[in-house]
Amino acid sequence: MTDALRAVITEIEPAAALPGPLHGKRLLVKDLIDTAGIRTTYGSKVYAAHVPATTAPAVTRLVAAGAVLVGKANLHEFAWGVTSQNPWYGTVQNPVQPGRTAGGSSGGNAAALAAGLCDLGLGTDTGCSVRLPAACCGVVGLKPSWGRVSTEGVFPLCPTFDTVGPMARTVTEVVAMWSALTGEPPPTPLRAGSTVGLLTRPPSVGGPAQPANHAAERHVETLEALGTLIAIAIERTGAVEKLSKAEASRESEKLRSAILDSVTHEFRTPLTSIKASVTTMLADANLDLSQRHELLTIIDEEADQLNHLIGEAAEMAQLDANQVELHREPHGVSEAIERALAEVQQRLTDHPVEVRVLGNLPLLSIDLDRIASVLVQLLENAAKYSPAASPICIMAETNDGKVTVSVADRGPGIDDFEQALIFDKFYRGKNERYRIQGTGLGLAIAKAVVEAHGGAIGVTSQLGHGSVFYFTVPV
Repeated sequence: MTDALRAVITEIEPAAALPGPLHGKRLLVKDLIDTAGIRTTYGSKVYAAHVPATTAPAVTRLVAAGAVLVGKANLHEFAWGVTSQNPWYGTVQNPVQPGRTAGGSSGGNAAALAAGLCDLGLGTDTGCSVRLPAACCGVVGLKPSWGRVSTEGVFPLCPTFDTVGPMARTVTEVVAMWSALTGEPPPTPLRAGSTVGLLTRPPSVGGPAQPANHAAERHVETLEALGTLIAIAIERTGAVEKLSKAEASRESEKLRSAILDSVTHEFRTPLTSIKASVTTMLADANLDLSQRHELLTIIDEEADQLNHLIGEAAEMAQLDANQVELHREPHGVSEAIERALAEVQQRLTDHPVEVRVLGNLPLLSIDLDRIASVLVQLLENAAKYSPAASPICIMAETNDGKVTVSVADRGPGIDDFEQALIFDKFYRGKNERYRIQGTGLGLAIAKAVVEAHGGAIGVTSQLGHGSVFYFTVPV
């Protein structure tokens, strides 16, 4: 399968086709749907190595009807978007109208069908994720009524709206897929040969006026009503956004005392340990050598922690004032990764770490120490917020004149609202700020360092399934 369209994430060697109404039809399944023994990424690097143990019933039904599985289709990450612009597996291209979007989130299915890479596509549709890409690429897509097709084995987006839908190049093929998916006989067309959408033509447009089409006029009225509802929805969205910003401002005020408590605690904790150790040594002259060594070790470790906190605050102030001079030299990104891993290896003992450097990456003009410190921050956060024994994946690759480095974890995830705030100074996650201590400066410093190199930093996340923090550096 030749895929210049970036429509396919994983290609599959076809098995022998079973007899049935879909016999021999090549089936491309959206990579949001589980297939046993076959990598299923959900469009994210968090699940780049995920291999399900079971196959979704919808796929099983189509294969039983004779379809042959040939691959897993690219999609908008976690199906959370309508453009199929995927930062990890590439943006799906539209073969019918090059340069325009293929639609999403089932864009890979639609593009592959339009290009003839497959005969059938199995997508998912929560809002318009089958129908929109089908329209963009000139193929046929159907969103069945909710509950008609099993969504078991499908990564959830909104379970009360999620559906699995067939896609193909013809209505006949979609009908055959629908029948296989639901176990019901193909429906009989009710409007065969009818003309749909014929509007009255005024005399000024290409000839004399046509007889009034009252059915068409009713459709126009319906469209006008829908337009009004859409306008109301847009206004409501704007109002909600304003309320969200107001709520964020109120939340910021409420956080001031919490931040002060947190920062104070961060500084007092090492000071308390140092004071207690010194007091013990001064008060008891009979301490043996091992006891004295243990107390001195505590003093040394806590002094290092205190120095780190002071350095962090001073560095943030310098970065804010643009007073930091970068010592740029040509380095490979692998050097920064190795240096960061060496610094945090003790804090990663409970997590298997996988490093993937894709391709022969160019040297970068960077301040090696500072870029390594960015990675240290991301790795420490991944270790702090992820369950013990869960994997952490570091990946580096080049794309569009820049090198992208990402750190993926299996932590609790970050909701959309907080993703816009976590790189602000002193901000800490609302669910974690009292459970895990911190100053809220680490990500703000990382952002300032990356931007000083001319790059950008960001995060993609799904609640309950982990996060991918990434930053870019220009080549």
